[in-house]
Amino acid sequence: MEYLGIPFSVKNTPCLQPDFLPFAPWRTAYLSQARQPFRIAVEGSGTVVHETRIRGGRPADLRYLERTIKLLLWSVGGWRVTLQGDEVLISQLGEIFSPHGSRAFDVAMMETVYGRPFCVEAAGERFPEPRPAARPIGGHLEGCRIGFDAGGSDRKVSAVVDGRTVYSEEVIWHPKTAADPRYHQREVLCALRTAAAHLPRVDAIGVSTAGIVRGDELMVSALLAAVPPERQQEGRTLYRRAAAAMGNVPLAVANDGDVTALAGYMSLGTGPVMGIAMGTSQAAGYVDAQGRVSGWLNELAFAPVDLAEAAPRDSWSGDTGVGGQYFSQDAVIRLAAAAGVPTDAALPPAQQLRQVQELARQGAAYAVVTLKDSSGQILYPSALPAAAGSIEGASLDPSLIASVLKENGLVPVAKLAAFRDPAAARANRGMAIGYTGQEFLWLDNKASAGGNPWLNPYSDEAVQFIGDLIGEVQSMGFDHVLLENVQFPLAQNGKQDFGSTGGRDRSAQLAADIALWDARFGGSVTLWYGYSLAQVTDGAATVGGKADALGVKNLVVEVPAKQTMDEAARNALSDALAASGVEHTVFWDDAAGLFR
Repeated sequence: MEYLGIPFSVKNTPCLQPDFLPFAPWRTAYLSQARQPFRIAVEGSGTVVHETRIRGGRPADLRYLERTIKLLLWSVGGWRVTLQGDEVLISQLGEIFSPHGSRAFDVAMMETVYGRPFCVEAAGERFPEPRPAARPIGGHLEGCRIGFDAGGSDRKVSAVVDGRTVYSEEVIWHPKTAADPRYHQREVLCALRTAAAHLPRVDAIGVSTAGIVRGDELMVSALLAAVPPERQQEGRTLYRRAAAAMGNVPLAVANDGDVTALAGYMSLGTGPVMGIAMGTSQAAGYVDAQGRVSGWLNELAFAPVDLAEAAPRDSWSGDTGVGGQYFSQDAVIRLAAAAGVPTDAALPPAQQLRQVQELARQGAAYAVVTLKDSSGQILYPSALPAAAGSIEGASLDPSLIASVLKENGLVPVAKLAAFRDPAAARANRGMAIGYTGQEFLWLDNKASAGGNPWLNPYSDEAVQFIGDLIGEVQSMGFDHVLLENVQFPLAQNGKQDFGSTGGRDRSAQLAADIALWDARFGGSVTLWYGYSLAQVTDGAATVGGKADALGVKNLVVEVPAKQTMDEAARNALSDALAASGVEHTVFWDDAAGLFR
């Protein structure tokens, strides 16, 4: 790999995000030839001094320093950054980390946390000295206590007597979309009172919360993202006011990352311990050997991870390639789509995550990877001559993907669109449906409305091309292939020219194509055919009848997103399909988050 003229290597390339440019190994390669000293001091609750080096006179210098300062701000935290080194770079960094610069979000957040204007300045005669901010934190178990955890998707509460849990619950809530802080207050109080009902008394309340905490105030948090500025103070003091409503019970509020680290420290009985919690977002904390937390922000959800220009963008900060996009539910949802795991995009993120989790609990054994889509785009660098016009920008490595999936106990399934392929149809007119009496191709709609040509199911060359693609992905480790769009276009009229049909109707021709592919691979590849629920149960002109009449042995029934089937309906249809000769039926039910 190379970034900004600096070559570096990575041990493993993520198969679901092959353009990933990890900051850490690039940083190592950058520093290997950096000789010019550069110092960074970040002052917040304490002062941290970072000694580093730059190469000098390189575009990479600014990028390295900007990402490093970003990392320091969100790990250490501070309202003042003091720099010593190249004056031109210091000036540029001052512009970047200013209220009007590209890192204006970071500036505003630091000002909110520390209640002071943020500044970047060149060192004068005296560079700041390190000043630690470590402090002891909790760990008490005696008595009757309530523990409350505020996540972005659910809230948890436990009632504990002398370290023994007597009650706990987990409830889905929606703090990030609630504009009225009274919602947050009501939900927190409900949880505390529910737990208190299982205790003879309440000696103390401990809160683990997403966001940045100062004292018992929630200074910055995605939990309050929808709360307008004029009501933010209500949100910040919600835990204090909740404890007061419980009878002024002693209260301790801590960042969920610090609590994670503390839990590890208490479990191990020793330190230091670094804790990372991956939930709605990402939290981190550190407890030293003396049982003290660092006093740092530890908000690694905003820490740089990926340098790629096309890295996913964080919806809150606006920055790209930060931790929250890689170590949270957002990452699961984003990568689930790339892995062929179905989720309903119309659902809130928490419910989409639960769909993925439910599939895991079902013991999902297959991972479906799209390698050719219905636009005709082949997503890997195919070596087939007929694919030459369909691989522009192709970046996937099917062999690597298949290998990684197999290593993780999953069966890789390559999904290929068959006859719905405008790219190949335009590149090789002999494989396409023609226009009767004309030299141009038939389109499935007006050209002005985005109409596209289709491959011709009666074309031996088109059938051969699809078979060659199956063979190619098989050679790359995919022993299962899911073919979709093994059908005719929805639109049909007398202007379609299929050439010689041999007297076969639509159903007979598709059955012949399927039989040819099945015979060609002779069981060396398990071929699956995907059809909509309507094509299976009601029949359709696109397949010349019902899909189960095509001689399909392995059928994927695709249930539309706005519909679902209960288990009884699935079982009844499976039995009916088995009676017609289908050996294996899988239901792909988007609404239910089911692939089974």
